Parts: sequence; structure tokens; C-alpha cells
Amino acid sequence: MGIEIGLHSNDLPNKSLLRPDEVAAFFRISVKTVRRWCAQGHLQGGKERSGLRIYRQSVLYPAL
Repeated sequence: MGIEIGLHSNDLPNKSLLRPDEVAAFFRISVKTVRRWCAQGHLQGGKERSGLRIYRQSVLYPAL
């Protein structure tokens, strides 16, 4: 009976590594929450020279 938000992979940029702001926009959450989810192991990624990057596959299939 709650609100259902349809998340579609088409809403994500078509690249294998995503910036935290792209993931936040996809889930409609804050960047801080994305970083916390990464720290907790819900989203997989790593750091590059330009900062944190999250694997697209882990966004589509998070370990929640």
C-alpha cells in the first residue's frame, strides 16, 4: 500500500563505474547515504584518483 518507486537500469549512466552523485540521483538519496552504504558493504566500489567510484552492477543488485 506504500509508494512504489520504479527504478530502471536505463536511469543509470551506461558505464561500469559510477560517481556517488550518480548513484544518489538513481536512488533519490543523499551522497552521504551512498558513501555510508559503501562503507557498510552494501555497495561495492573503490577509490580512484578522482575519488570514490561504485560498480554499476552493485547498484543494480545491492547487497542489502
